[in-house]
Amino acid sequence: MEGRFHSALYIIQISLLLLVGGCGSKKEASPTLPEREEEKVGVAIQEAHLVQSDAQGRKILEIWANSSEGEEKRLFLKGIGCLLYEKGEPFAELSAPSAIYQPEEGVLFFNKGANLKDLGRERNIICDSLQLLFKEKRIRGKGIHIKWGDMILEGKELLADWGLNKGMLKRDAIVKINLKRRTK
Repeated sequence: MEGRFHSALYIIQISLLLLVGGCGSKKEASPTLPEREEEKVGVAIQEAHLVQSDAQGRKILEIWANSSEGEEKRLFLKGIGCLLYEKGEPFAELSAPSAIYQPEEGVLFFNKGANLKDLGRERNIICDSLQLLFKEKRIRGKGIHIKWGDMILEGKELLADWGLNKGMLKRDAIVKINLKRRTK
């Protein structure tokens, strides 16, 4: 009888140990979901047409691109044609091989050159790089070559207002004038 008592006591001890210890197996922590990153929607579009408007709903710029890819906040554009507007009227047209468009930041950046044609004054501005800061209503360029009638203006930097009414060439600015001689 004493053997049965010890056996029963032994079985009870083992049962208690198994219950308290979790049956000897490791408890797995409940799986935690990784924090969700902000979802980014990627797009790739052929023949894109983008329009940026001001607070009054008037066009600021209109962009045509052969292709567009990226996310909502940053698009990479190729084969660009663009019209720039002031007070609802176009004042310049622009062409470039590529650009980066960040509509929320108010920036259209041309890092591989751009050709900006001022429609009202018949000026042609060729830039190594160009930034259209449409929320700030400013234009910045680098490596500038401006053809304006018989004058050629060159400089390392251009700072201009949105309508190209006021501007400044900075750093090593040069003016060349082609004078035609009159014949009697």
